[in-house]
Amino acid sequence: MRLTLRTMLAYMDGILEPDDADDIGRKIKDSEFATGLMHRIRDVMRRLRLAAPGVAERGPGIDSNTVAEYLDNTLHDDRVADFEKVCLDSDVHLAEVASCHQVLTLVLGEAAEIDPGARQRMYGIPEVARRMEAIDDETPAAAEQPAATATVAETKPTVSAAHKRRDKPTVPDYLREPDKRRRWPARVGAMVLVACLAMVVLIALGQFNPGTPLGNLLGVGPSGAEVAATEKDQAPGSPLAPRIPDLPPAAVPPAVASPTDLPGAEQGAAVEPGKATDVASTAPTVKTPDDGTSLKQPEVVQPPVEPVAAEPAVAEPLPPGTEPPVAPMPQDVAVNPPVPKTPGAEPLPPSVVPGEMPTEPSLVEPATEPGEPEPEGVAGTEPAVPGKQPPVPPVRMGRLMTEGQVLLSFDTMAGVWQRVATKGILYPNGALLALPTFHPEVSLSSGVNMQMLGGAKLELLPAEAEVPSGIKVFCGRVFLMPLAEAGKQVRLVIGGHQGVLAFADAESIMAVDVVPVHLPGTNPEEEPALIVAELYARSGGLVWTEQIGGQVKTVRIEPQQRLVLDEQPLGEAVAVETLPAWITADVSETVSLLDRRAAPVIEQALPVDRSVNLSLRELADHRKEEVRWLAQRCLAEVDYFSPMVVVLNDASRKLDWPDYIEQLRAGIARDPKSAAAVRTALEKQYGQTAPELYRMLWGYTQDGLKAGDAGDLVGYLDSDNLALRVLSFWNLKDITGLGLFYRPEFTAAKRKQPVQKWKDRVGSGEIWAKPPGVHKLPEEPSAPELESPL
Repeated sequence: MRLTLRTMLAYMDGILEPDDADDIGRKIKDSEFATGLMHRIRDVMRRLRLAAPGVAERGPGIDSNTVAEYLDNTLHDDRVADFEKVCLDSDVHLAEVASCHQVLTLVLGEAAEIDPGARQRMYGIPEVARRMEAIDDETPAAAEQPAATATVAETKPTVSAAHKRRDKPTVPDYLREPDKRRRWPARVGAMVLVACLAMVVLIALGQFNPGTPLGNLLGVGPSGAEVAATEKDQAPGSPLAPRIPDLPPAAVPPAVASPTDLPGAEQGAAVEPGKATDVASTAPTVKTPDDGTSLKQPEVVQPPVEPVAAEPAVAEPLPPGTEPPVAPMPQDVAVNPPVPKTPGAEPLPPSVVPGEMPTEPSLVEPATEPGEPEPEGVAGTEPAVPGKQPPVPPVRMGRLMTEGQVLLSFDTMAGVWQRVATKGILYPNGALLALPTFHPEVSLSSGVNMQMLGGAKLELLPAEAEVPSGIKVFCGRVFLMPLAEAGKQVRLVIGGHQGVLAFADAESIMAVDVVPVHLPGTNPEEEPALIVAELYARSGGLVWTEQIGGQVKTVRIEPQQRLVLDEQPLGEAVAVETLPAWITADVSETVSLLDRRAAPVIEQALPVDRSVNLSLRELADHRKEEVRWLAQRCLAEVDYFSPMVVVLNDASRKLDWPDYIEQLRAGIARDPKSAAAVRTALEKQYGQTAPELYRMLWGYTQDGLKAGDAGDLVGYLDSDNLALRVLSFWNLKDITGLGLFYRPEFTAAKRKQPVQKWKDRVGSGEIWAKPPGVHKLPEEPSAPELESPL
C-alpha cells in the first residue's frame, strides 16, 4: 500500500486492516519526514487556539467540497497532489482535514444515538419556519386602517417579509424567575391561616379553660355564676360536698368556723378576699391523755379559685355548747393522717406521703442548707483526694486565619470530619485535613505560620518537657514560616523521623512534601506505605536537629537545597537546580481553572454545623462536571470511594477512567484505613469480582508478572465485566506503554484481534515490569518516519 496523507490518517485513526497497518507502520518507521509529519498532525489537532478555514472559502485547489471528495477517495488523481501540498503548507488546513477524518471515523464506526423526540422536532423545523413566515407576512395594522388609507397604502411598494422588523424575543413566563418581592404577602397570609387554625384546635380541646396553663397565662378566670355554683355544691349537706375520712378521736382537730376563731385573731377581723390562710400553722394543738405528745393540725389546702369580690364577712359568736361547723375542703385534695413527731427526726415535706417515695427529685429538700459543707459518705459525691489535681483544660494550638478556605478537623469522639470555622481555635485532639484546591493558613501558638495545600493531612502536637510544640505530617504539602522574628522552632514528626526545625532568619520559608509510597504487589492493609519527605528551603536558612541513637545530628538547609527524609539514615542537604513549580509559583496558580470554578460551590455547601460527608455526597451528582469531580475527590480524602468505583463500569466516562484510577491508587497508598475503605466500596459495588479489582490496584512486579500475573491481566481483557477490562488494560498500558489498539468499551468482536496480540506478547515474554523512574513509552512505537514529501 502506498504511503500518502490519506493512508497515514487512516493508520493514525486505526481503520486499516492489520496487514496494511503493519505495512504503513514499517514505511513510517523508515521515513524521517513521515515521523515528523505524524507528530505535526497530532500537534495541530491539539492546538486549541488554531483557527479554522472559512465555510465559504474558495482557495486555490481547496474548498469544503474538495475536502469531502478527498476524504471519500473520489477526488481526481490530478488534483490530489495539489490538495496535499496545500495541507502540508498550512497548519489550519492540515488540522481541518485530520480532524474531519477522525470525526468521520468515529461516526461511521459506531452509529450515533438520536433521541426520537429530537428527530421529530428536527423534521418539523421546515413546517415551523413556513408558519413563522406566514405570520410575519400578515399585517394586522393594515386591516384596521380606513378604506381611504387602505387605497393609498395599495399604491406603496410591498415590503418583503425578509426586511420586516421582528419583535424582540422575550423570555417565556415559565422560564422567568419568580419575583421574590411578591412572595411575602402569600407567606404572611399562610402564617395567619395556620395561627387561626391552631387557635381553633386549642379552643376545641379546652386549652384556654380556667386552670389550664394557657388560661392562667392569658388571665382567664371563672365567672361569678361559676363561683357561686361551686360554693353551693361544696356547702355542708350538699350531695357534692367533700367527705372527710374518719380519723381517730384523739386526732380529730377542732373545726374552724372563721378566721376570727383562730388564736391571735381579733373578733370581727376581716379576711382579705383571695388571700389564703395558713390553717396548719395557726391550728390549736390537741394533747392526748396517754403520753402528752402533741399532734399538729393537718394542712388544709384551698383550691386556686379567686373568690367573688364581696363585703368581708364578720363571724357572729356561737351559742354556748355549740360546735363550730367544719370548713369545706376541696374534693381533689387528699387528707393525710397526722404523723407523730419523733424527737430528733426531720419533718417530711408536706407533699411527701409517709411510706411512699417521691416521684420527682425536686420535691425532696436538700439534706444540707446552702453554704454548708457536704457531709462525708453521701452517695453521689466524690471524696476529696489529697494531692489530686483538677482536670487540665485542652491546650490551644492555633487559629484558622483565612476566610473562604476549607479546613476539616476529625472529631475523635464522634468519629466524623467537621469543618473548622473561620478564626476558630484548634486543639491537639484530632487530625486536620485541607481539601483539594483549598489552601488554608493556620497561625500556630508557637509563633509559626503554617499553610496547608490541598490534600495535606497532619496533626498538631502539644509541647512536651524539653521539646516545643509541632506537627505530625501524614501526607501532602505544607509551608512553614516564622511570624515576626528569627529563632522560632517547631517540632516535626514525619514517618520514622522526629526533629526540631529552627528558622535562622525572619524571612525563612520551608516547604515540606510528604508522599506515601506503596510497594507494588503488596497488600496495603498489611504492609503500610513508605513515607518519603522532602524539605526545601525556599528562602532564608533552616536548621534541622534530630536525635539518632543517643546522638544529636544537625543539618543546615540553605536556599535552593533539599533534605530527604525516608527509610535511610539522615543525610546532608543537597543543592537542586530549580525548585518545584508548586513552591515558586503562586498558590492559586497551581489550581486548574475548572477547580477554581468549582471551589466556591464546595465551600458554600460545607457549613460548620453540618456533616461534611453528607454535604459532599449531595454534590457528588452535581449537574456541573467540575463540581462533581471536585466533590468526589474531596470524598476520597475523607475515605468515601463509592462514587469513584462506580465510574469504572460506565462506558460514557471512558475519558475519566485514568484520573479515577489514579485517585484510587493514591487512596490505598495513603494508609491502611483508606485502603480498607477502597476495598469496602469495591465489595459493595461489584460483589464477587471485587477481590480481582482490588488486587489490580496494588500494582505488579517483574517477578509477579513472570509467575502468572501477566496472563491474568491479559485474560481480564476479554471479560464480560467492564471494570475488569478497564483496570487490566490500564495496568498493561502502564507496564509496557503500549495499547495495541485495544479499547475496553469495544464490543467482543472488536476486541478479539487486539486481545490476540496481547496473548502473543504473553507467550513470547514481552510483558515486563517497568523499573522505577522509567517514563511511559509512547502508545505506538514512534519510529523515525517518512523519507520524502508526500
